[in-house]
Order: sequence, then structure tokens, then C-alpha cells
Amino acid sequence: MAPGELLPPVFPLVLYNGSGRWTAARDIADLIVPLPTALGRYRPQQRYYLIDEGRVEKATLARATSVAAELVRLEVLAADGPAAVRPILQRLTARLRDPRHASLRRALTVWFARVLLRRLMPGENLPELHDLTEVETMLAERVDEWTQKWKREGLLEGKREGKREGKTEALQSVLTARFGPLPSWVGARLAGATVDQLDAWLNGFLQTETLEGLLGDPPVEPGTPAR
Repeated sequence: MAPGELLPPVFPLVLYNGSGRWTAARDIADLIVPLPTALGRYRPQQRYYLIDEGRVEKATLARATSVAAELVRLEVLAADGPAAVRPILQRLTARLRDPRHASLRRALTVWFARVLLRRLMPGENLPELHDLTEVETMLAERVDEWTQKWKREGLLEGKREGKREGKTEALQSVLTARFGPLPSWVGARLAGATVDQLDAWLNGFLQTETLEGLLGDPPVEPGTPAR
């Protein structure tokens, strides 16, 4: 490091996805026996920002667009299979394309290859991956094959109906947060949708300007003149 050169900024972030509430100290200083007054200022201090995934409100997560939010979505939606992971990976790849994000891309590539994909497809023979674009390409080529494998093994179908109610509630929450109180036809439309349609609406609601643009036109009430 050249004289006078400063270190790059560091933002300590902890993503926690355990079932219980996070109770650990939030500053390293709290883990060290206090020093006498004259030496107290030399006690190491480092505070981190905590995201406790199980305590994040669904509507808050749906509105968030940060890299951290995408990682939380990966944890939440990975149980739905490879197809649910792919659009999140595409957004991350595009967002981190700049060379200054090279180290983060490498770290995420390792996490995808060694943790997430192995959790999604246990026992699958995965190639060596060196960049997020390689992960994205592999998913694009094999997502249909892997999804079918999930179906054959019962890893996906057994969970879909259990997830349906949660997806409907999540969609109602994010639509209410964005558009205000929902008309009755929206509830009926969501109740009659397939799980795949609910997924499509969840993935697309940030890009739509109106409820009708996302869900389609409301049903025509009896006696309403045709337009």
C-alpha cells in the first residue's frame, strides 16, 4: 500500500437464516472483558449489520432491490427448485458485471457451486464453475432437466401445494403495499391461480404499473355495458 493510500470501505453484514432469533453480540467489544479506563479506548470494536431472514417482512423484502435482498430471496425461494433460482441469478449477474465487483462475483460463484446447487440437486455431478455467468449458463441448459428430476423424485410436487398459501399471502402483501387496498376481484384471481402463475406474478410485480397490467382485466360485472 502506498503512503497515504486508504483501505477500501468495508460494510460488515451478517445474513442469518436460522430458525431461532439471533441473540449473539452485535459488537466484538461486547465479547471482550472491559479494560481499565486508561486502556479502554484500545479495546477492539467492530459492529456488523444483521439481516435476520426469518424476521424480514414479506412486503419489505419484495420492495428491496439490493444484492443482500437477492441473497435472502435465494434462501427463501430455493426450496421451489432450480427454475425459481434462475431469475435471481440473472439479476445478480447483470448487477455485478462491473470489474470492481470481481471479488464478490467469485465469492458468490463458490457459494452457488458448493452450497446452493448441491442443496438443490444432491448427488448431481456438477462441473467446476469459475464465474456467475458459467453458473447462469449451466442453469439455462439444465434447468428443465433438473426440474423434471425433482418431479420424478417427488422433491418438488410434494412442496408445491404447501407453498401455495404462502405465495398467495406474499403476493397479497406486496400488492397491497404497492397499490393500496385490493379490490375483491384480485383475491378471487389469486385464489384461482396455479402455483406457476403465482410465481410469475411474484417475479413480475415490480415491473408493472397497474394491477390490471399484472393480473389481467377484472371480470365484467353483469349489466355493465360493453366497451
